[in-house]
Amino acid sequence: CLTELRSIERLVKQFNRIPALPDGVSVSEMVNEKVTRADNDGNEDVIELLCLSKTTRLSIWLVIFLPKIGIVLFLTYTGMVWLTATQSFADLILNALALEFVISIDDVLFSSFFPKNLVDCVGKMKIANPALEESEKEDSLAGYRRSVYYLSIMFTFVIIYLLFLQPVLPGYARDFGFYCTDFLAEELSPTCAMGSHEDCFPFGKHK
Repeated sequence: CLTELRSIERLVKQFNRIPALPDGVSVSEMVNEKVTRADNDGNEDVIELLCLSKTTRLSIWLVIFLPKIGIVLFLTYTGMVWLTATQSFADLILNALALEFVISIDDVLFSSFFPKNLVDCVGKMKIANPALEESEKEDSLAGYRRSVYYLSIMFTFVIIYLLFLQPVLPGYARDFGFYCTDFLAEELSPTCAMGSHEDCFPFGKHK
């Protein structure tokens, strides 16, 4: 979900830099189709998005960005509750993989059920942002600082969620280990400790 949020953030930054469509200009002028030379496949058509009208900009926010943000936040909360309720590490890995599939299901549905010409058209669409001025260019270290910032927020939020916000065990006082010491010691101790040979592969005997 963090990957989705970061991709939405980058897309919104590019989207906000698209110039507005000048007054009196037809909406057909918002895009420009041109032919570029590809590396291996010869010529390739590229559809450039040059500018946006106010109606188009508002529609993209209402139909694309806001639903994507809402879905990601909903899946983040639901996925955290689901993963918190997992009873074993093996199930945790499987549930995490299943959650990743749910997050990417929109791309699978788009590629599977929409016409190929529409999929190709969307794939050819590029945002033609104006060149940044020297004062607007981002320092190369700023991206690393932002990544560390996101990573710190993620770890902090996970710790706060597990200690205070998780609804799986409401009011959990972390006293589980006190009452289940013997059970946890038996369940978490390895069957074949390092250096042991008796009844462990490949030294164990068939019974």
